[in-house]
Amino acid sequence: MPNPNFRADMLTVQPGQCTTLRWDVDEIAAIYFFDGFNETGVGGHDSRQVCPQQTTTYRLRIVNRDGTQEYYDLTVGVGTAYINFWVDHPTLAPGQCTTLRWDVREVQAVYLNVGNGDEGVVGQGERQVCPANTTNYYLTVIHRDGRRETRALAVSVTPHP
Repeated sequence: MPNPNFRADMLTVQPGQCTTLRWDVDEIAAIYFFDGFNETGVGGHDSRQVCPQQTTTYRLRIVNRDGTQEYYDLTVGVGTAYINFWVDHPTLAPGQCTTLRWDVREVQAVYLNVGNGDEGVVGQGERQVCPANTTNYYLTVIHRDGRRETRALAVSVTPHP
């Protein structure tokens, strides 16, 4: 029973991004690659570049020397950016503090601006802030295709009545 070592350079890509599928198998009668409904004869040590627009399963069909067939599937996921930016308490009394939190995935870079310029941060994090007056905070992400997207949060500081 052959093992084709069917693999992808990246198992998750962004829409329009490409990856290369690779396989290596010896001592077989034939091998076929399925890209959707298209079946193509390929070599035992071969590769194909694919650029799926949605999560797609690719298949190899191996015909063994004894005529039996085996199928091997590999799924390439198409992920989209996940961006969540929130604050624990959006309204504060003077002198109080709150925590900004973010959870960002499937992007190239994340920057937090708490009033002193953009600072590179990890994708999942938090920062305590103690604004003296109503303040806007910004989280900017750079998507894998280079697009910039900014989310803003306002923390209001209101005096006690």
